[in-house]
Amino acid sequence: MTKDKKIASPRWPALAGTVLAFLLAALSGGRAAAEEPIKIGLVAALSGGSAQSGEGITRGLTIAIDEINASGGLLGGRKLELIRRDTSPTRPKGRSRRAS
Repeated sequence: MTKDKKIASPRWPALAGTVLAFLLAALSGGRAAAEEPIKIGLVAALSGGSAQSGEGITRGLTIAIDEINASGGLLGGRKLELIRRDTSPTRPKGRSRRAS
């Protein structure tokens, strides 16, 4: 009886090649890519009881982004843009009518 032998195919060269291709494409994107901002996402509590911490984080990120943009941006002159989303649930503020 012969046992089936598995031939291990090295996957890391393919993975390394893919990563290298993405890096080269990102770094040599040309003028069109340089004009588009790099979007930085912030998902934090911006309303409700925890809003103070979310606003503090927003102020810190805004200062850092402004400094980076003032010094010429990143990756060949691309500016950064902050996108904020609130994590606090919003509830209707009106009264609900209960059925008697």
